Amino acid sequence: MIAKVVWRRHCCVEMWGSGCYYGFHLALSCCVLCEKCCTDTYCRCFPEWTVKVSVKGRKVTVKGPRGTLSRDFGHLRLDVQLLENGTQLKTELWFGSRKSNACIRTVTSHIANMITGVTKGFLYKMRMVYAHFPIAVGVEDGGKKVAIRNFLGEKIVREVPMLEGVKVERSTDVKDEIVLSGNDINAVSQSG
Repeated sequence: MIAKVVWRRHCCVEMWGSGCYYGFHLALSCCVLCEKCCTDTYCRCFPEWTVKVSVKGRKVTVKGPRGTLSRDFGHLRLDVQLLENGTQLKTELWFGSRKSNACIRTVTSHIANMITGVTKGFLYKMRMVYAHFPIAVGVEDGGKKVAIRNFLGEKIVREVPMLEGVKVERSTDVKDEIVLSGNDINAVSQSG
């Protein structure tokens, strides 16, 4: 632990602690006299040779071999910045409450999912289960739409459009299974 004197409204001593856990760096600065957190910081390391991350304001853009994803975190009062020649992303919140401090890890998890999406992608497998009425599921418009027939014996054809960037196809080896794939985890999970 390193003690550092910081002058704000009151003269107080801050304790800075840091640790590394699987590519994540967490630093917490607490005011000793008033026992209230002044800042919470969370850093995320990422591979520079496959991914290029750019930050403008609170809008984060990630470019990789599978495409580009961007997300705007303007609704949160966080500081997002790149460190160490663009290989580390630092998310910082000043004078936050317990609930707002939870947003730090959420934002870095979203960015980590974006990095995974542009490097590996996401794949969801869904199976159709029925007891009496056999459900017929078909993929239409080249993987942009799913048509569900005979759902609970209905004559109506239910059509489920896929979100942008999501492709759906029938599984070749498993009966009554469809596979959703894409770069954005939010789009893939909400299309199912």
